[in-house]
Amino acid sequence: MATQILPTRSEVTSACRPVRSLVDPRFDHDSCGVGFVADSGNKPSHKVLTDALTALARLAHRGAVAADGKSSDGVGIMTAVPRALLLAATGVTLADERPLGVGVVFVNEKGANTCDVLEACLVEQGLTVLAWRDVPVKPEVLGEIALGTMPEIRHVLVTADVEDLERSLYLARKSFERKFEAGETSGYVASLSTNKIVYKSMCSGRLLPEFFPDLQDAGYVTPYALFHQRYATNTTPAWHRAQPGRMLAHNGEINTVWGNRARMEARYSTLPAECQPILTKDGTDSTSLDETVELLTRNGYSIAEAIRVLLPPAVTNRDSAFLKYHRDTMEPWDGPAALGFADGRYVGAALDRNGLRPSRYAITTDGLVVAGSEAGLVDIDPETVLHSGRLGPGQMLVVDLEAKKIYENDQLLDLFDEDGSYAALIDDLTISAEWVDLPPTDFDAIARAQKSFGYTKEDVRMILTPMAADGKDAVWSMGDDTPLAPLARTPRPIYAYFRQRFAQVTNPAIDPLREAIVVSLHTRLGPWSHMLDKHATLPGMSLGSPFLSVGKLDALRQGKYPHSDTLRLRELRCVFNKDFSLQVGIEALCTNAVELVSSGVEILLLSDRYADADNLPIPMAIAVSVVHHALVKAGLRTATGIAVEAGDVRDVHHAAVLIGYGAGAVCPWLALETARATAGADGDPKVPEVKMLKAFDAGLAKIMSKMGVSVVDSYRGAYPFDILGLGNEVVDRCFPNTPAPIGGAGFAQIEHAIRQNWGAPVSDELQAKIDLPDYGWVKFRKADLAEPHAWAPSHVKALQSVVGSARNVALPEDPAKAFQIYSSAVDSSNDPTVLRELLEISPAGAELPLDKVEQPSSMYKRFIASAMSLGSLSPEAHTTITIAMNTLGGKSNTGEGGEDSDVYRTHPGNRRVPQPGEAAAFVNKPAQGGVAVAEPMVEAPAIHSLLNNRIKQVASGRFGVTAEYLAHAEEIEIKVAQGAKPGEGGQLPGHKVSGLIARLRHAQPGVPLISPPPHHDIYSIEDLAELIHDLKRVNKRAAVGVKLVSSCGVGTVAAGVAKAYADYVVIAGNVGGTGAAALSSIKYAGNPWELGLAEAQQTLMANGMRGRVRLRTDGGLSTARDVLIAALLGADEYAFGTAVLVVLGCDMARQCHLNTCPTGIATQKPELRARFRGKPEHVVRFFQQLAGDLQQLLARYGLASIEDAIGRVDLLQQVRADGGLDLSPMLAQVGEGPRKWAGIRNDRPESRPALDEPWVEPALAAVVEGKPYEVMEVIANRDRAVGARIAGEISVLRAKAESPMPVPDININLVGTAGQSFGAFAVEGMHLTLTGEANDFVGKGLSGGEIVIRARGMAVGSGGHHVVLGNVALYGATAGKLFAAGYAGERFAVRNSGATAVVAGVGDHGCEYMTGGTVVVLGEIGMNFGAGMTGGIAWIYDVDDTVLSQTRYHAEFLQAVPFDEVEAEAQAELKALLEEHAAKAGSTRAARMLADWPAYSPRFLRMVPLPQA
Repeated sequence: MATQILPTRSEVTSACRPVRSLVDPRFDHDSCGVGFVADSGNKPSHKVLTDALTALARLAHRGAVAADGKSSDGVGIMTAVPRALLLAATGVTLADERPLGVGVVFVNEKGANTCDVLEACLVEQGLTVLAWRDVPVKPEVLGEIALGTMPEIRHVLVTADVEDLERSLYLARKSFERKFEAGETSGYVASLSTNKIVYKSMCSGRLLPEFFPDLQDAGYVTPYALFHQRYATNTTPAWHRAQPGRMLAHNGEINTVWGNRARMEARYSTLPAECQPILTKDGTDSTSLDETVELLTRNGYSIAEAIRVLLPPAVTNRDSAFLKYHRDTMEPWDGPAALGFADGRYVGAALDRNGLRPSRYAITTDGLVVAGSEAGLVDIDPETVLHSGRLGPGQMLVVDLEAKKIYENDQLLDLFDEDGSYAALIDDLTISAEWVDLPPTDFDAIARAQKSFGYTKEDVRMILTPMAADGKDAVWSMGDDTPLAPLARTPRPIYAYFRQRFAQVTNPAIDPLREAIVVSLHTRLGPWSHMLDKHATLPGMSLGSPFLSVGKLDALRQGKYPHSDTLRLRELRCVFNKDFSLQVGIEALCTNAVELVSSGVEILLLSDRYADADNLPIPMAIAVSVVHHALVKAGLRTATGIAVEAGDVRDVHHAAVLIGYGAGAVCPWLALETARATAGADGDPKVPEVKMLKAFDAGLAKIMSKMGVSVVDSYRGAYPFDILGLGNEVVDRCFPNTPAPIGGAGFAQIEHAIRQNWGAPVSDELQAKIDLPDYGWVKFRKADLAEPHAWAPSHVKALQSVVGSARNVALPEDPAKAFQIYSSAVDSSNDPTVLRELLEISPAGAELPLDKVEQPSSMYKRFIASAMSLGSLSPEAHTTITIAMNTLGGKSNTGEGGEDSDVYRTHPGNRRVPQPGEAAAFVNKPAQGGVAVAEPMVEAPAIHSLLNNRIKQVASGRFGVTAEYLAHAEEIEIKVAQGAKPGEGGQLPGHKVSGLIARLRHAQPGVPLISPPPHHDIYSIEDLAELIHDLKRVNKRAAVGVKLVSSCGVGTVAAGVAKAYADYVVIAGNVGGTGAAALSSIKYAGNPWELGLAEAQQTLMANGMRGRVRLRTDGGLSTARDVLIAALLGADEYAFGTAVLVVLGCDMARQCHLNTCPTGIATQKPELRARFRGKPEHVVRFFQQLAGDLQQLLARYGLASIEDAIGRVDLLQQVRADGGLDLSPMLAQVGEGPRKWAGIRNDRPESRPALDEPWVEPALAAVVEGKPYEVMEVIANRDRAVGARIAGEISVLRAKAESPMPVPDININLVGTAGQSFGAFAVEGMHLTLTGEANDFVGKGLSGGEIVIRARGMAVGSGGHHVVLGNVALYGATAGKLFAAGYAGERFAVRNSGATAVVAGVGDHGCEYMTGGTVVVLGEIGMNFGAGMTGGIAWIYDVDDTVLSQTRYHAEFLQAVPFDEVEAEAQAELKALLEEHAAKAGSTRAARMLADWPAYSPRFLRMVPLPQA
């Protein structure tokens, strides 16, 4: 289908309208701390309020401070209405039996009619206004920013004689909101209720009761209080965005919110008009969720039911008809979400299906319930704590104040399932391909269709064939160096203009491989269920996947599907007559769709199968989206399902676009026919078709997961893409609400391409002679009609000739001239391939003499060799880069593979003794036969010092991340995303995991290493702030940076990173190289660095934060002009990846993932490494020539230094509009103040020293003297990363020693509740004993230390049933021990590489990605235990036989071996660990087992990793 093909850039004129800048408020994010305090006996007291305020104050580290250093992002509290206090304050007398409603109103402008309008709305509902009250406040506690936007805050007291006063108040507020939307009033109603009231402000949490004196009044009594501390990525204060909302408070991010909002909009025609507007325009994700919960609770659902419907669990302990029914009535509001909620009767907490936020709770003997983002928020006597627990994925805790009961998760399901009608309403009937017979494969017809629909040889050979053969997306390497779609020389499918959106920092990507258990592609095809009718039958049919086989599509067409007698289907051909325009065809298509659905059609089948030269196909992406939106506009979208038969879909990205714009089911018919054809005339065509469908399923799951979306129903219709290269007339008409910042092609250009492709008829004889074109879109091809590649062989050879690494080419006599020739060839604007080539630089002044311009040598400090891991690269290549950058004075980056610790030890006597077959570090030395291999480090300290990478990367796999590694960094870079595959983790194929690489990464040789898509300690922006804090504790000297990938909205994330106290931000472009990634990711994820850098600069300046951080960029930089344009757009520093590899000899063979690199750079094979010809001087020469050329450019444009150029976007102008692109938003000047880094560290202001700071000097002195050191102290949740500072300093001290030092003896004994990251990076000789409990990330990066957590109070005798440590303990641990006399949370020992641990029980996903060490679990485990576990051993005590009977472990990775079948030595080791655990942690459970070992031991299972390919 040619409608999907767009023209070359020369055919397009700009069709953009002006856009002010790239700053887009749609991408604002927030996260926070949340919790509640409740008296389950429903006894109001002031103590409940003060406890909640104490908890709020203790969440300060989870919030953020605005640019004025004082204003917060928002804090608040919700309680029951303090009736007596308010009646007394207003002088109103009201009989006890009369209801009292109270509204909290923000009046934004003096003299505004807010109160008058609201009062009129109340009266309209038959309510009586008793009084208005000015709420007492103390503005002096506010910061300047908060004070400047502070509204007048008023209370309105209301009563009435109506049956349902709550609903009347709700409808009155909705009436007010309708008038607000109409522009008739202003202001905001924070709450309006008889049973709850909200106080919220922009001050710090500890000052909330000072700002609102009401909260200090002893007469303010309540049985519950919900509290919230906000952290927003932007810094513009907004009082109304502070939480709690009207029903809930939310910690996290709703990943699915764009889709949820779109589907709510589609439902509007079915919802009561009096309840509208349902969602506030420009509201936060939390606001939208709050309003949807409120809608449900005002229409028949309890608040607990509403929360459960919107945030369903992925897995439950038993089947639930309530959940199964509602799965098909409402798409999940998914994301990292911990909710606190209340409606006067119920108060509770809930977690999202993935369990990505913490929620701890305690229940006391007197009925007090405290739940929150952390343990230790309220001081509770341990002797009264009856139960301390945590919410797991998809779990809830509810206090029913009226019934005076506490319901935990399974009890709630019992409650919900009491309505027995749900089971009868469930309908799982589906469609089968077996119900039809398909004709034999018509190979000629397939070939003709491929030609017509614009298929290329690469599409068939490199994309479709691997899908049909292996059931997987094709894997590729070295990134994408071809032009963006709007700048392409050759035709591109319209799908190429869509860039996949992905999660970074504010919300995590999820893991569709190891955590597939939470991913669901189940959907329904047909009309939508009515969200407010709890007992309606489920319309349509059930589908296990949104992808339909050819047979299933044919069954639909033939009417052979469930309920076909009542479920009407009609086909709608997506074509337009050649005598009319594409736009006319689009309008006709929409009209026909609306007419059909209006007439009762309940499934629309959109098809392009019958397109031909007379009836040209409408691009299916356009067809699906316009039909979807036409039906929404007509109020008919919920009345039908949309099935799609698409010939233009030929990879997973294409299919994702269709689903993302509204398709309910997709049959990529031509791709499937192509797969079926691979079986040949005698083969079974179903086999490759099934494999291809499997690839589509896996590919869609991965694309959804990049955004953190795990359910296809939440992805559908969410327009989850950025558009680069389509004009506003196309975007506004066809893809509304999709970010499209730079314009592009219009309808005329799209139609022109369609007609070109489908115009002239071709005879069958001629068709047989016509082969599919090969445009070299993936692999370079030398042809006039092929796509240009930035690293074409001519460019590669030219650059290598400059530095002397080219084969059989002498070093040029004039390297500077040679580099200029290379640069001119690359920078040529005759054939633009990147955005920067559409720009020209204007002089800042008269040309300067070179002696007045910054010298090249002073520029080197701004140059970085990008992160490339040892493993992806050979030891020789990796070491050469490190030596070169240290020689030059720039910086090299370890990448995510770690490095050998011997590089930190300058004294030979203190180095590790190499084991046979490996090396202590890496230097090129010719071995026998001329093969270059890794050899022991040379002794010379001067050479030795050049081998330490100044930048240490911390990636999600935490490979090689130890205290010693971090302590020797000048900079620590947190890699959140990678340019070539954002939203995915790194992957190192098993054939590249040599013994050496396995040792450095603490893994198993020959086993593939896949990093998790998210950092498991970064699920939100405040988690990132915590990791930055942890890293600055372990190495107080290092700057900490965060690597992001360019996308629409990255500027907002960069602002959040700056607020999290990072020192620099990296904005990577989409063209970054990679050792291995899915081809669809390389081609369709991420945006150019120019866009992301400009947006980050604009957003930081708009928020007054630019001076706090350095901006760095990478992604295809190779010339001085690239660097200068990056500087003008705002970059302080510049990173180079592919260019560095090219100067070392890389010939872009793109075989990195195969371990067959012919130049010895990206391989671990000794015979290939022997071919490595790169030298440090090659890299040094490159940067020297680059800096010299840059000096020439600075002089030409009248700039005295790079510093003078940074942020001078006013010197850039667009001089070409190829592809119709309009870069004016990218060149906008936003904000005032510093436009570059101010030169100071961005450290968090601390009101007091860290708890462990006073221990550092005496502890180090004791280590030097060989003496023990001991300390005893009380610890609280504010004390975070305790022990990390000492660990880092000991690591440096021991590395500097001339010979190995004795193991230290440091004993830290603590009582209380430890804050996050307790014992992080603790090293050998450190012993941390905590009597109490700890929060998340215990033992993160444990590096040999020992952590003991002992129970206290009632928990001591509970047998370990209390939760004593939070989520993600031992993340990335490499050595050491952990003994905990209680339960741990989710993802215990994730990426454990060598630590030993004994705990009473663990939550879901235990031992995920584990590669070494030993874990013993003495009780229950959650689901999905051991997913991705390829090394180490786990012992599980199978309490109730569910480990085996329910297969609660990942059977693809683990084999369960009964105790009696294990060798005696291993049995003895297990018993010894329990003895140590009982002695150190005081575990009564372990003691009980040991006392009757013959009875207990047989129930242990030894979990052994299975071999992995």
